[in-house]
Amino acid sequence: MISVVSNKPPFNPMSMIAAIFTISVVGFGVWAHHMFTTGLTVDSRSYFSAATAIIGVPTAIKVFS
Repeated sequence: MISVVSNKPPFNPMSMIAAIFTISVVGFGVWAHHMFTTGLTVDSRSYFSAATAIIGVPTAIKVFS
């Protein structure tokens, strides 16, 4: 309804492309925590936790777009 009245698309296609690209790049760096669930050092665990949290930002962009 809003897109019809305002004559604008419901989301910016470039933001969706950027979000997909960001999820894939950061997700590539997080795959290891699925392979090695035990025996990680504290530094490794903090990296994987931060990277997993960062994936939430572009995912939210995709969901709300």
